[in-house]
Amino acid sequence: MASNAIPDALPQLFALAHDAADGASVHGIAIGLVHNTAANINAALVAAQTAEVTYAAAKTAKNTASTNLRVSDSNARAFIKACGAYFTQVISDGWTAAWEATGFPNQSTGVPSTQDERMSLLPALRDYFTANPTLEISNGSLVLTAARADALYSDFADTRDTMNE
Repeated sequence: MASNAIPDALPQLFALAHDAADGASVHGIAIGLVHNTAANINAALVAAQTAEVTYAAAKTAKNTASTNLRVSDSNARAFIKACGAYFTQVISDGWTAAWEATGFPNQSTGVPSTQDERMSLLPALRDYFTANPTLEISNGSLVLTAARADALYSDFADTRDTMNE
């Protein structure tokens, strides 16, 4: 007995829909097709193919957004780590009340473990450097400034927004 199973793979499903549209075009009037006409099948096929292209583009965009977010987070993490190392020299070696103003969370001098905490720390560091401009450093590859914290925060926020979209 022949199987009338509907294929799971889209290429085979699209080919079957094309064949169904051809059959409806050739035999539709003779057998009295009203709903599943060649025009209706072709319209549904075009809509499904368009949706598949849109879906593939969205998957690519998501992968790109995910990569960009990882890069932004990595840049933020490196900046925060450098700030923490610097502050251990100019504030204190371990957590004290003097660290409160820097914005480092959880009474820790280390890089926060969550992305949310790292993102929240960047504007706090911007504000700290703005209030303490004499502590800013900009020598070659080491740039610990309010402007750098702000730029990293903006990039981080933008890439998170894109990822969430």
